[in-house]
Amino acid sequence: MIGSIGIALGKQPNGSLGCKFQAFTTNANYLSAIFWTNVIAYQVYLAIVEKKILRDIKSIAIFIFVAPIILTLVPLVSVRYANTDDQSITAAWCFFQSDDLAVEITWQILGFYMWVYISAAVSFLYIGMCEYKIFKMVAVGSYVSKTTHRLLWYPAVISVCWLPASCYDL
Repeated sequence: MIGSIGIALGKQPNGSLGCKFQAFTTNANYLSAIFWTNVIAYQVYLAIVEKKILRDIKSIAIFIFVAPIILTLVPLVSVRYANTDDQSITAAWCFFQSDDLAVEITWQILGFYMWVYISAAVSFLYIGMCEYKIFKMVAVGSYVSKTTHRLLWYPAVISVCWLPASCYDL
């Protein structure tokens, strides 16, 4: 939700508090949301494949809130928050920017896009293992199979939604 507030601000002037707020909130919150999809996929995997339930997620929740903050702040040692497309008159959001294009792209990958695609791959892996387990079961209701098939939409949508942005930014 906070990430959506950042995007709703529209294009912010480089170096402004609004730009910094927008960049920090969108990056950290989107990473956190994407990491939560891994927790969901892992919980489904545990229930179907391992026949367990993850009961204490306190440490996972702390990681999911702290890791994106760190991943959002660390790149600031060599880049700044600014509009990635200064020439555009359309709304853009503030993201990692540097005068050195190689540094900018490196931090965009390491600070955001790499985690988006790793998370999508992890979700596909967990859900694929669930699908395999269900496929091997003799008597499984069609509703269970349909539900697990629908779970594949989460990482697929994440991948498809972020692919154009990552191609454009990189």
